[in-house]
Amino acid sequence: ISVKIYNPPGSNLSNNQHAVERAMGGRASTEDFFRLFMVPDMDHCFGGNGAWSIDYLDYLEKWVEQGKAPDVLIGAHFTANPMDPILAKPLDVTKAKFTRPVLPYPLRAQYDGKGDPNSATSFKPVNSETEN
Repeated sequence: ISVKIYNPPGSNLSNNQHAVERAMGGRASTEDFFRLFMVPDMDHCFGGNGAWSIDYLDYLEKWVEQGKAPDVLIGAHFTANPMDPILAKPLDVTKAKFTRPVLPYPLRAQYDGKGDPNSATSFKPVNSETEN
């Protein structure tokens, strides 16, 4: 399984990411307040074929209120009514068709070739800037 980023390096999003990093003194100096997470195969705002259903508010609250910046978001894809996971509180990923880790740019998730391809735990981070 290989998932490609919809906005690949060189796109406006990654160019903006690099511009902010350059202006602020590098990636390490921006990670406390600025991270770019691109969700593969997500339609605009929500929906699509990817693992787009993410409890974004929970991750943001932990970052802002507890100082715990996310290193990974767990996304889920549901086959039932796509609005069900949005309206469900809390989000129940056990009912998902599949889950995926969503990593901060320039990392992306790649299947490790060993585990369940429908489980986020079977994916490893790969740096999209250093791939050949």
